[in-house]
Amino acid sequence: MISAIPADKGNSFARHIRAGALVAALVWFGSGCLYIPTPHGKAVEGTEVTLSDLAFLRPGETSKEEVTRKLGSPTILWRDENIFVYRWVKQRGVLLWAVASGYSGSFGLIDVPQEFAFLLTFDRNDIFVNSETLEKPVGKAYGDFLLEWRDAQRARNWQAPPKTP
Repeated sequence: MISAIPADKGNSFARHIRAGALVAALVWFGSGCLYIPTPHGKAVEGTEVTLSDLAFLRPGETSKEEVTRKLGSPTILWRDENIFVYRWVKQRGVLLWAVASGYSGSFGLIDVPQEFAFLLTFDRNDIFVNSETLEKPVGKAYGDFLLEWRDAQRARNWQAPPKTP
């Protein structure tokens, strides 16, 4: 039987096909990203407010001045709501990314931050009422996040006015 492709040429052709398929697979599967959580709990921006920092707080007793002496100046002084906001950022994880293309490629590492807020509410006499620690959703502006929190608080505390006969 006579073959149209000599035996040595067929093996060479098959090797090229396999090599091309391998390169295509490396390019296809060699590009992407990997999220790596890093729960080391260290603040990378601002100062985290911890439970041990709050032992001095007594609702109905602690003044704004005492809070400022113990915790320092707030990140945000929300005058309209009479609230101190202490903000800090922790590293939530890292995003490892890679892109392969032909004979070249690139890779990098991006920090994934997580923002927190500790809110202290005061009454009209500047006496501490309550506090709350919040985790800001990723991608939401800080101001919008605080306004949504305020609106949710108002909705939760809202009561219908008494009906008149």
